[in-house]
Amino acid sequence: MQQRIKILLIILLSFFIFTYLYVFQQPHRDYIGEKANILLSSHELFVQYQKDEELSNKAYLNKLIEVNGTVTSIEKSLSSINILLDNSLFCIFESNISNKYKEGDIIKIKGRCVGYDDIFSQVRLDQCVIID
Repeated sequence: MQQRIKILLIILLSFFIFTYLYVFQQPHRDYIGEKANILLSSHELFVQYQKDEELSNKAYLNKLIEVNGTVTSIEKSLSSINILLDNSLFCIFESNISNKYKEGDIIKIKGRCVGYDDIFSQVRLDQCVIID
């Protein structure tokens, strides 16, 4: 009886270790190297979220999107850089960007859509990179 319990405990422990390694040790998604499947302007994306947020979430939420638009503002902080496109698309960069970009420039950005912010009336992207 003792031997059956030991074998069962070893099997359970092995199962939990395997499950942990499989679930939590996966490589992170490479947003910079991945190609965006959805291409549109920041204004188009904003209008679609204004029309139907639920339908837009189904189409764009957590997907890599490539958008273009005019830089409205650039905010730099210690931990991130944020760019606002066409007063409607808030883009969060985790790495430094070139200082050559300024307000009024038309740029193309790739990032993950994280949804619509009702308070600021903006669509938000994170993990953003500028595409030259």
